[in-house]
Amino acid sequence: MISPFAETAVASSSEVAKKFETDIQNGLTSAQATTRLLTYGRNTLAGSEPSTWDLIVRQFRSVFVWLLIFAAALSFILHQRLDGTLIVVFVLLNVFLTFFQEYKYQHILATLKKYFVAHSRVIRDGKQEEIMSPQLVLGDVVVLEPGDLVPADVRLFEAVDFTLDESVLTGESQAVEKSADDLSTPPQNLFAAQNIAFAATHVVSGTGRGIVIATASHTQAGSAAKLATQTKRVSNFEQVMDQFSVFMLRLVIGTLLVLFVLHYVIKGPTVQIGELLIFFIALAVSVVPEALPVVFTFALSNGAAHLARHKVVVKRLTSIEDLGNIDILCTDKTGTITQGEMVLVEVSDGDGHTLQIARVGIPESDARENPFDKAIAKAEGSMSAQIVEVVDRIGFDPTQRFDLTLVKNPKPMLIMRGAPESVAEHCAMSVEQKAQMTKWIEQEGRKGRRVLAVAQRFFETIPDNWSQPDGLLFLGMLSFEDPLKPTSLAAVKKAQALGLSIKVLTGDRPEVAGAIATQVGLIKDPDEVMTGEQLFALPADQQLNAARRCHVFARVTPEDKLEIIRLLKEHARVGFLGEGINDAPALKEAHVGIVVESASDVARESADIVLLQQSLMVILEGVERGRIVSANTLKYIKTTLASNFGNFYSVAIASLFIPYLPMLPIQILLVNLLSDFPMIAISTDTVEASALSKPRGMDLREMGFVTTFFGVISSVFDFILFGAFFRTSAALLQTAWFIESILTELFAILSLRTHKWFFLTRPPARLLSSLIIGATIVTLALPLWSVTRGLFSFAAISRPQLLSVIGIIAAYFVAMEISKKLFYRYVHD
Repeated sequence: MISPFAETAVASSSEVAKKFETDIQNGLTSAQATTRLLTYGRNTLAGSEPSTWDLIVRQFRSVFVWLLIFAAALSFILHQRLDGTLIVVFVLLNVFLTFFQEYKYQHILATLKKYFVAHSRVIRDGKQEEIMSPQLVLGDVVVLEPGDLVPADVRLFEAVDFTLDESVLTGESQAVEKSADDLSTPPQNLFAAQNIAFAATHVVSGTGRGIVIATASHTQAGSAAKLATQTKRVSNFEQVMDQFSVFMLRLVIGTLLVLFVLHYVIKGPTVQIGELLIFFIALAVSVVPEALPVVFTFALSNGAAHLARHKVVVKRLTSIEDLGNIDILCTDKTGTITQGEMVLVEVSDGDGHTLQIARVGIPESDARENPFDKAIAKAEGSMSAQIVEVVDRIGFDPTQRFDLTLVKNPKPMLIMRGAPESVAEHCAMSVEQKAQMTKWIEQEGRKGRRVLAVAQRFFETIPDNWSQPDGLLFLGMLSFEDPLKPTSLAAVKKAQALGLSIKVLTGDRPEVAGAIATQVGLIKDPDEVMTGEQLFALPADQQLNAARRCHVFARVTPEDKLEIIRLLKEHARVGFLGEGINDAPALKEAHVGIVVESASDVARESADIVLLQQSLMVILEGVERGRIVSANTLKYIKTTLASNFGNFYSVAIASLFIPYLPMLPIQILLVNLLSDFPMIAISTDTVEASALSKPRGMDLREMGFVTTFFGVISSVFDFILFGAFFRTSAALLQTAWFIESILTELFAILSLRTHKWFFLTRPPARLLSSLIIGATIVTLALPLWSVTRGLFSFAAISRPQLLSVIGIIAAYFVAMEISKKLFYRYVHD
């Protein structure tokens, strides 16, 4: 039983109004609303944003951090205090860097949330006004229309053809019809609460008004556990990296177990178990790309800030990377390719009666917001409508494709406006009239114009079923032009350069869609258009090829959009730009959902990205930024894995053949630390245009190839150095290997950051160059300065010996450049 709502569900509207001290006609006063807001608080659920302490604790959830802590503890137990202290410093430094980036990440999210606050229409002081939904209070009278998210639990006192999608609460996919009637018995479940609109559900059709009876956590949605644990959409990058991390961890642990057995077999009882264990842990940590969260978060944070400056706001930061990986962008043309500013250019009748009736009864606010109404009002030279009494109004329904306005002038008159085919179905028209209508529509469509039909009917008295009209008089049609945006031609060319296929999904007629698409270069022939009906009339096995081949789909319904996206997802990653109430399913289905700021509440709730400026070029800039994020993240992964795995295996194998460790654990950790700073800076690096020409998502096969191929090259030069120094002292070999390990990794960054020859590519970003130079200087200085030489157990290295190490590093760089060109030409494109 829904006990909080049982009483209001069976009470009459006037009794509910009395209980909440409100007025059904005039709503609350401003003073009442202010008082209640202070008393009961904002209409928001408790946030799930982590606190600063949560972020700190989160850094210690990594198994690799605990490996380091274990190594530090073991060092202290074995009286290796310096090793233990430096490992602790290393842990704290890595934790701080990751914490700092995650803190910045959360700060950006908090800043961007202002773009996603829903708004509600309420009656206050006898006037309708729009407020932010968090400012709703008990007793507010709320006005609900198609596309609205219900902002609180509302007891309806008015409902006209009012249906809600309650699937978020009940799982029921069918829209539920609501009424304003009092219930005779208290509702026992959600389905029975027919006169209550629950928070978080959304309006599918019709209009409704009601009194807010519960807000925030007191709503049914606020108490539903399922909403507190909503499913998080995981990006493609995160999915692939989770798989790769598991594989890599198993490989490293397996290798170390084999190595431990070999050490015991070869060296017998002379093996120092404690020392060897710390060595193995350091080796394991050295091969793991532990800076990946920092790199990825840093890249995403910078990407989000960059996109925000360019009018693109992300709700989910990982959607930046997802946006960069889309192959296909599905979008309507209105407002994206065209300006979305209608201009009335033609009226089918000569006396202007159609134009006059089309403007009757349209509220001033609608005339300023609806592009068709705005164009009609401008054509009349005034924003004011003919003065009539508006009895009721049903907004545009994207399924029925018309709106209705009921007025008295002085007799009741019903006005229907919408798509000509839809309006004609409700009118008494001869075959000749329909033929003339079709001819005029096609004539205007070939010019890229959109057509609005107008019909009317007079009544003696208002019938109960006025919202289900029939027998109307077809008055005529108006045609509108929506000029192309100045950037559209350039945007289409940029999309082609990015290897991004643009597909237009529009409800317009094929002639209109084809004319516009031809003008911007999406298609060569205006007839290269397919309607939704034509597509889904094909056999199932032909629909996918048709969806891939065709670039313009006309007369598509919201259901068609959803099915087209499902088809395209079978072979590609798809982004979808929508804005209407019925676009929500398609937005959720697409890999990346994009909406404009003015989109319906339910569409914005379903999207990943919001455009503050509706433009195709703005979306493409987002795609480009996403690909830069992906490219730089991949650079880091390829470089660190190739270098680390090569060094991991060469150091591990060398340890079997000498009576000491090739590098001390503290030296291995120092290598990791010094190389991490330039590695993190890869997230800011410049990217070649060729790297942006197509999506380059995470490819496990490529990562495996890169790791093995370039890791072997790294190991070869490690063994060359080993051969040159293993007959010297242990400290000298360790010192030479330390220098070689860091510098080869730095040179690997310079080589693997591009597929081109190093000297023919764009120079590295300033920060990356500076940190590479800085790390090189520190690496060479550590063994030369007596304090650090003693601190890290280095040996003094002579100039000839240092030159030998530098010569090996130079040869390594040349080998990497040649191998890179061969690899990307013959092994992996």
